[in-house]
Amino acid sequence: MFLAKSKWVIAEKVEQNGFPNNTTFGYINRGGEIYKDEKAVPFVIKLFELLSKGHYSLSAVGDILYDLGLRNPHKGTYFGKNCHLKLLKE
Repeated sequence: MFLAKSKWVIAEKVEQNGFPNNTTFGYINRGGEIYKDEKAVPFVIKLFELLSKGHYSLSAVGDILYDLGLRNPHKGTYFGKNCHLKLLKE
């Protein structure tokens, strides 16, 4: 029953051009539509720039981004390296 209802809810969101799950960092899900999070875009760009140089670990990049002002939007704390890795995979 629960699984069937979950599938139905997700299908409804997709049918209405919504995103079935939480959006990834750098985007905002507002009213069922996806928008770029203009505050997060510079951090995402900086993440890719630093990692593309090959001189920084995920932990070092996390420290740099924290020093630049990046905080977890839900807790206001440091983004761990697993969060950066997840962002790269998405």
